[in-house]
Amino acid sequence: YFADTGNSTVAVIDASKLDAKNYNPAETLINVGLNPQALAVSPDGSQVWVAETGPQDSASSPSSVSVISTATNKVTARWTLPGSPSQVTFAPSGQQVYVATSGGVAVYSTATRHRVAFIRGLGDPRGIAVSPDGKTVYVTGTESNELYLVSAATNRVTGTVKVGELPWQVVAAPNGKTVYVANPDSSSVSVVSTATGAVTATIAIPGDPDTLALTPDGSQLWVGARFTAKVAVISTADNSTVGSINLGDAPNAADGYAPTGIALTATPTAGS
Repeated sequence: YFADTGNSTVAVIDASKLDAKNYNPAETLINVGLNPQALAVSPDGSQVWVAETGPQDSASSPSSVSVISTATNKVTARWTLPGSPSQVTFAPSGQQVYVATSGGVAVYSTATRHRVAFIRGLGDPRGIAVSPDGKTVYVTGTESNELYLVSAATNRVTGTVKVGELPWQVVAAPNGKTVYVANPDSSSVSVVSTATGAVTATIAIPGDPDTLALTPDGSQLWVGARFTAKVAVISTADNSTVGSINLGDAPNAADGYAPTGIALTATPTAGS
């Protein structure tokens, strides 16, 4: 599933038919709300929730959330949500959904699709990640340059961690011990210990890094840099760079090739 922002659709592509040599694979297009920015698939694979920012012309611009049934590839629900929703994330249990807006994070029940809470005071949040045990929600505050720690039980902020400038995406390690925050305006990634709530290391990544993904086993962190159109591969064992992928061509590497999302279904090996 891909959010096609410019066409206000979600594209569905059969993964078994993906071919690196075919730049126009067969796809099914699903009409959703204006300017879909991000999406997430429920842990059981039955639903896709889509955050739709709207045109962002003014504070009153229409923005919304849509829910797609993966069985039918049809929109089964849609409702307005002010604040240009930009990110959506499921709890590991699949029972809650978190949607980031400029005003805070909306929390929904997956079963009823009713909003059960709205968490404010998060400094224009952008990225959301949930700990593997589902107890803590991590939210990046782009205005405050902080990582907010939120209790999933109470939907209240329990702590903050100062990270780099304009913290964007955030991911939690599968073992629950570490959280990684991309800081594009600092050209870095902050490594945060969940035990101490402190930054234990800062990894320098040139080119406005704002996109993150961890391999399923947590051994590699993939970092997409928007300006340079490159992906850095980091070993989480020692935070060293073990690989680099150039998505564009010099001298205008980022023209049309800036990474905005990374999904890893397995741990790649060298040369694969």
